[in-house]
Amino acid sequence: MAKSLFVLILTLVISVLVSVAAFAATEPDEKPEPKAKPAPVSKPAPVGALGGFSLTPTVSGYSFAKPEQLNPALMYGLKVGYDKIGSSLEDSLGVEATFNYFSAKSKSVVDKTTGYLIRLDAIYPFVQGVKWMPFLAVGAGGIAIDTGTDSEKKPLINYGIGLKYFFENYLAVRIDGRHLMVYNTSSYPRNNFEIGVGVSYYFGKERKKKPAPPPITKLKVKDDPSKEKKTSETILETAPATQVPGQVPALKPVQEKVPEAKPGQ
Repeated sequence: MAKSLFVLILTLVISVLVSVAAFAATEPDEKPEPKAKPAPVSKPAPVGALGGFSLTPTVSGYSFAKPEQLNPALMYGLKVGYDKIGSSLEDSLGVEATFNYFSAKSKSVVDKTTGYLIRLDAIYPFVQGVKWMPFLAVGAGGIAIDTGTDSEKKPLINYGIGLKYFFENYLAVRIDGRHLMVYNTSSYPRNNFEIGVGVSYYFGKERKKKPAPPPITKLKVKDDPSKEKKTSETILETAPATQVPGQVPALKPVQEKVPEAKPGQ
């Protein structure tokens, strides 16, 4: 009996599984994908809307070449630049001067090492829209390092890329990456790297004025002429008749009520 019951239950389970599999096979495997909305096309920035004289405080991380025996350090700097943004790449060009200060720990001695980095870069902006501006940079400069017991100055050349994002036409945040090739007495340059961020403020830009709120107009409720007519009629009906001076008011005749004769009188 138990064996027959087990076979019956197993048969029912197999039947249900086969039915479910057949039903799933009849349904389409893939649902039609919804049509993707076209991405908004960013409008190019009008000539003269971006660019101009700028001042940019920066914070960056600086990595030294292995022979210099210095740990990576934070670098604080200030950039002064001018960007001329035209209608094409040939019309767009910028120049930027950078002054940086850093303090790094030496791997060989206990004393801290301080230094200055100065460079002048040419900026080639690619205007993508009214918000984003990627750019290329190439320039030259020098680095001065003071270890406490010795100091040295070295020339360098650098190149890199960057990106600016404009919150307004006078305010932008930027990120920069640089490869600096520092030349020493050896024939091969030492490869240093810098990655930094900053906030650029552009001078002489007209700020957008917020539109004035529309004036608040009070809605006048129109009087219903039918109500006015009814009101005037009510006033005429309830108002007492005016009496002209010297005129005797008309007297209404008094009607006497005759008692009705009762039956049998």
